[in-house]
Amino acid sequence: MISAVSAHGEAGPQRERGLTQEELAGRIGVTAQAISKWENETGLPDISQIVPLATELGVRTDVLFGLDPQDAETAVQKAAVLEKEKNYSAEQSAALWKDMLKQYPKY
Repeated sequence: MISAVSAHGEAGPQRERGLTQEELAGRIGVTAQAISKWENETGLPDISQIVPLATELGVRTDVLFGLDPQDAETAVQKAAVLEKEKNYSAEQSAALWKDMLKQYPKY
C-alpha cells in the first residue's frame, strides 16, 4: 500500500534520497523494523506518520498510497490499448473498466 516505500524491484524515494531504514525511521520517529515492514508490505504506518513520511521522501501523500495521477493515466491508457488489441467483448470491457475504477476511483 505504501508504494513509495515499497521496493518492487525499483529504488523508491527512500533509496533515491540515500536514506537507510534507520535514518528514515529516526527522522519520523519510528523503528527501522517498522520501515522494513512497510517496505515488505507486512505492515502499515500509523495515520499520524503519513505526512512526515511523505515529507521526508519528498512525495505527495497520494503517491504513498499508489494514487499518483500519472500512474492512473498510464494504467488507463494501457487498459484501453489492451481492450482494443484483444478485441474485448462487452462483458470483458465492463469487467476491465470496473477493475480500473476500483484501482483509480478519482481518475
